[in-house]
Amino acid sequence: MNSFNLKQFVTTAGLALLLTACGGSGGGGGGIGGTGITRTTTSGVITGFGSIFVNGIEFETGGAAITVDFNSSATQNELQLGMVVTVTADIDSSGNSGTAVSVVYDDSIEGPVVGPIVEDQSVQTKTFVILGQTIVVDKTTTVFDKTSYGDLLPNDVLEVSGFVDSTGVISATRVEKKSVFVNSVEVEIKGTVQALDKTARTFTLGTTPIAYLATTEFKDMTEAELVDGLFVEVKGTFDGTTVLADANGKIEKEDEGFGSNVSKVSIEGLITDFVSNASFKIQGQEVDASGPNVVFQPTNLELKDGVKVEAEGPIENGILKATKVELRGGDLKLETKVQAVDAATERTGRLCHRYG
Repeated sequence: MNSFNLKQFVTTAGLALLLTACGGSGGGGGGIGGTGITRTTTSGVITGFGSIFVNGIEFETGGAAITVDFNSSATQNELQLGMVVTVTADIDSSGNSGTAVSVVYDDSIEGPVVGPIVEDQSVQTKTFVILGQTIVVDKTTTVFDKTSYGDLLPNDVLEVSGFVDSTGVISATRVEKKSVFVNSVEVEIKGTVQALDKTARTFTLGTTPIAYLATTEFKDMTEAELVDGLFVEVKGTFDGTTVLADANGKIEKEDEGFGSNVSKVSIEGLITDFVSNASFKIQGQEVDASGPNVVFQPTNLELKDGVKVEAEGPIENGILKATKVELRGGDLKLETKVQAVDAATERTGRLCHRYG
């Protein structure tokens, strides 16, 4: 279970906070429905349930196609707090709620912790390495499942969801312990193909050697399309040195960006590749926030690498033309029946928890 303990929080002292709606860029309140429907793509952290909340918007997911990792037949029960997801939905004119058409979750990395776990001097964050990838977790803002900030150990096999900064470090929004390392444990890793040898069927992702077989499944691509410079995700087994995409593994082409021309998107993440307000990236998506009518929240917001923001606007010719850029921290929201001090009454509230 998550290290954030609902039972401990729901006390008479916590009731006032619990019954206060959590804020978000999409506004507050409101059920699913409304007029003036707009098809929108939203990418960000799941911050609550009832339906699901992403980037301050409540999405009804009852009829949505849900994909979790490589499973395209997943259910809402497999969606969890802290997961970074992409939601395609019809959003009402209030901008507060919508009906999801699809929800896609793909973890950032899964594998064993290698080497030491280093805590910073503030005793607030820890840094460790999985498959050559540096991960940072936060005691307060990362969601932990089946483990906790204090219980992390070398050889723990962790599934991590989060945002990648300009140096390639993953700032984790969610960490789930899957198992403890044994030879041939299942892992997942993303990266850019390097040192491809099609005769030996090997390449590297970062510092991690990858091997594949003639029987390995390729998704959204063919083996012939595998080339250096291609961004892919590999699912396979790990022996402590090499990831093998065996007969049960997969190599999948990963698309960076959200399309060439999209009427409206909302993307949350860390700014990378910052050149100016007219040229930076969020989750691999090119963004231009230099227009004369762009709304910045707060108004003195300074954009630079590593700042967590949410950008909204249309994508035109592959570039998100931001109409609004908001500094993001975030709340985790969980709809729950709250037993009031008077046992005869019940009210529905939302539990808030800052995630970063």
